[in-house]
Amino acid sequence: MKIPCLIPAAIGLIVSATSAVAQARAPDPTFDGRNASYDLSAGSTLRIGERLTDRLLVTVWQRTTVKGAGTCSANACPITYNGEEMFARRSRLTVVSGGNNSGSSSSGNSGANTSDNRYPAGWKRLQRGDRGDQVRQLQELLVKDGARLTPDGNFGRSTENAIRDVQRRRRLTVDGVAGYDTLRALGV
Repeated sequence: MKIPCLIPAAIGLIVSATSAVAQARAPDPTFDGRNASYDLSAGSTLRIGERLTDRLLVTVWQRTTVKGAGTCSANACPITYNGEEMFARRSRLTVVSGGNNSGSSSSGNSGANTSDNRYPAGWKRLQRGDRGDQVRQLQELLVKDGARLTPDGNFGRSTENAIRDVQRRRRLTVDGVAGYDTLRALGV
């Protein structure tokens, strides 16, 4: 009759796992996450601004770790995802490490408009639905990298899949969006 001895051990494992989860915390309003890392939950939407009505940039379909980019508001925190600054809902973030919770930040979100400066001249973030010469150039780079697609200037499903393949092979965040890190990996 060793079964009763196993029950307390199993309960102990459950309690310790629960306390480990309880130690992780969602960022408070005014949390200065500039030096923080967050776990971003699957299904999260990232936007250009902190309001739900702001333009949607990407939906993250797998849990991933992202870097903080500034002070949180009551609703959202600025983060860096695929080399670009975006906003994620506070409820979708769990602080993993770092940050300064002093609540004071003289510079606010000073880096919010600098992400475009990192792109080479004439380049910007490209995603499904985009059209034009820049998409055609991206597709030509993808073909050089081994993708089987026709450069037609339309960022459709085949271009998105080719981007995802590049991101997997280069160990980038796999989201099918040609952001700064992905473009850099392609030699832009």
